[in-house]
Amino acid sequence: MEETRWVMGPGDGDSDPPLPRLGFDALYHRYEGRVMATVRELVDSPAEAEQVAQEAWLAIHHALAGGGEPARLTPWVERVARNTARRHLRRRAALREVPLGAMPLWRRADPRPWANLEAHLEIVPAA
Repeated sequence: MEETRWVMGPGDGDSDPPLPRLGFDALYHRYEGRVMATVRELVDSPAEAEQVAQEAWLAIHHALAGGGEPARLTPWVERVARNTARRHLRRRAALREVPLGAMPLWRRADPRPWANLEAHLEIVPAA
């Protein structure tokens, strides 16, 4: 609990002596390497890992700004980073690109797709 107060500051006056409010900048500098290492365990690309780490820091900031107070900060920060990386991998898998050559194209399925169109055009009276 004291590690959480280190980030959140002395709101309730329970700590003796009161802990200084170091804020989010101090949290970032203390845990930036740990967040990146946690993300890199799951994300191979350095560029993607940097993006995922930024998303994790946004989630951490949002949770703390919303009044979230984890019991133990270090495992919580790692869990947020890990969950953010997993969410990223799920989104990436869902949006996986399929090479154009692997897709069945209408020309491959029917060499004359307009054949039925020509038949229908004969029915329509010419104006």
